[in-house]
Amino acid sequence: RILDRVNALILSEGQAKAGVLEALDLIEAQGLKIGLATSSPFAMVEAVLGKLGIRDRFLAVHSAEVERFGKPHPDVYIHAAEKLGVEPVHCLAIEDSFTGLLAAKAASMTALIVPDPALVGDPRLAIANHQLRSLTELDAQMLTSWVK
Repeated sequence: RILDRVNALILSEGQAKAGVLEALDLIEAQGLKIGLATSSPFAMVEAVLGKLGIRDRFLAVHSAEVERFGKPHPDVYIHAAEKLGVEPVHCLAIEDSFTGLLAAKAASMTALIVPDPALVGDPRLAIANHQLRSLTELDAQMLTSWVK
């Protein structure tokens, strides 16, 4: 019932974080593949992607729901990369949480943290390869220098 209620709220009130749609445009313009590695259940993921009208922009969607362990374990990222046909070391993971950041780093990915407001200034985020205050700061030059 909780998941049903969350999904209903997503569909009625959900909005993209600042810069998400522009970041997707930018990443696609660079010819990069886009995947999603999440701890959220597939039903919630589909609600969000559907609400935002961006489902078709993701070549791979993978949830820790089907993994033995969730984040910070790296498997969700490793298996998302496999679905994309890309070695993890050649991926840029964009995260907003510390556990997601740990998972991305453990998967040997380059990690960009765009922290949730509650994490701003958290010294643990220093393990990220890169940090931005908002996805609106992302530009093409960053992508080409960060993605191997």
